[in-house]
Amino acid sequence: MERLRFIDTEVSEHEQKLLSQVLQTSLPGLEIFIEGDRYGVIRGKMRYNSIGIFYDGGRDDKPVPTERPEDVEKTRTPIGTQRQIGSGLFQVSSYLAHSCSPSTRVSFEKGNHELHLIATRDIKKGDELTMAYVDVTQHPEETPEETRRRRRQELARGWKFACTCDLCTADKPVVVETEDLGVTNDESKVEEAVSRLEADMS
Repeated sequence: MERLRFIDTEVSEHEQKLLSQVLQTSLPGLEIFIEGDRYGVIRGKMRYNSIGIFYDGGRDDKPVPTERPEDVEKTRTPIGTQRQIGSGLFQVSSYLAHSCSPSTRVSFEKGNHELHLIATRDIKKGDELTMAYVDVTQHPEETPEETRRRRRQELARGWKFACTCDLCTADKPVVVETEDLGVTNDESKVEEAVSRLEADMS
């Protein structure tokens, strides 16, 4: 998990105290791993990188939320978090970047938590594997522009970046819209060691 990206999360003192008590009961000494800012970073990594689990198109029994989709449950779920049945951290797949026209799709075809990545088009050696973090499909009541705006808003609010994938930039300059999204560049974070490595490689 040390290389996974993370977002800043609010951690209440009450939550940290309860978790500390649980860890102390399980294995005394384990609670030191959540002291200081460490728990906030771990929580931010889990929230940023977890993938929603769903079978057969997902569930349809949850009441319609009144909050914004990205505020209900923040997981990478291409069918929308409202339809997922749970979430998990899949350490390899968590490294996939988002695209609104992804090269892979997530599948739980065995009806359990086992994640399969299925190519959505031909992939050549050296091509980047991508997945959709949010529902990128056009809903019946939406225009193409409304679909584009919805998915970009969810990405900006939930994952702190303004999407610049080919689908988002095809017919519209992205620069005009980034201020509306509240995100002007990638505001998610990586650990300091990864930032140094990325700088060395460029």
